[in-house]
Amino acid sequence: MIDPRKHKKPASIKEVARLAGVSVSTVSHVINNTRFVSDPTRRRVLESIDQLHYRPNIMAQGIRGRKSRTIGLIVSNLNGSFFYRLVNAVCSFMHSQDYDVLVCNSEESTENEKRHIDTLLRKGIDGLIYAPVDRRSNYEELSSWQVPFVQIERKNEHYLSDYIDIDNVGEARRITSFLIDRGCRRIGFIRYGTENYTGRRHEGYKQICTSQGVYDPGLVRNVPRDVDVANRMIRDWLLESLTIDGIICTNANICYSVLRIFDEIGNEKFKRLMLFSFEENRWLSLLKFPVFALDQPIEAIGDTASRILLQRMAGEVRPPRDYFLPCGISEPGLV
Repeated sequence: MIDPRKHKKPASIKEVARLAGVSVSTVSHVINNTRFVSDPTRRRVLESIDQLHYRPNIMAQGIRGRKSRTIGLIVSNLNGSFFYRLVNAVCSFMHSQDYDVLVCNSEESTENEKRHIDTLLRKGIDGLIYAPVDRRSNYEELSSWQVPFVQIERKNEHYLSDYIDIDNVGEARRITSFLIDRGCRRIGFIRYGTENYTGRRHEGYKQICTSQGVYDPGLVRNVPRDVDVANRMIRDWLLESLTIDGIICTNANICYSVLRIFDEIGNEKFKRLMLFSFEENRWLSLLKFPVFALDQPIEAIGDTASRILLQRMAGEVRPPRDYFLPCGISEPGLV
């Protein structure tokens, strides 16, 4: 008889069977519900599992062809509300379908991203929702393991997969037109480097500004993700560009930096400037300075990605599709 109080190593299915006084196959049938087992026997097996803190080997189940009922979710950066809300949406949806979610944050690092992909695949996930760091990396594991996956928020062109996002070019065109229609002619544009999604947003911004004869490359600023360096660059730029009458921030973190600098320099110098954030955030409604924001359907992106992944995991075969979900605009006082 095994004393669970002295049991230090993870329990095996054989030890559960020995404690319950049944065969290994009976324990397997109870765990997987693959054959009728009498109630008294089932109770003994479940009590033994509890006493030994036994957990089935998910990887072994995957090798034997069983589903782990687990998916992976890799996001590129949890420092902000977008992915925080998206993770919650995916987890809520998948939990409602009796799936667990293993969440990984690549922190904008391709090395971290590769490690997460390798780890999740070896853990036997049934599917993957994936926000790539960039569009240049190509991980053979994603193809060789043949695990269904969908891409969100950013798209790596190396992979043929479903992709769920907003229309970054179209929304940038709409935002820029929105500001021009309200009298802006010198519209600044601030983004992180030349990343995929910010590049598309810049493309839409440039299209409209060029068509209206107001495009000035000097009003575009590429800043690094290092907050202190980015803040200094934005501050210097604002002091040099006091003639700007509008700014488009490609995410809420950049918008936050701009607002802090406004406060340092003095809001009076920017009281007629129109500020538009590509991401809506609850704290915008608390500001005295008016900020327009794109209300992205983050929860809908998470739900759509989860639903499509489940369809792929169920064996649906069709050409991959891009899904672009519509956005709203939150105006000051209406956020």
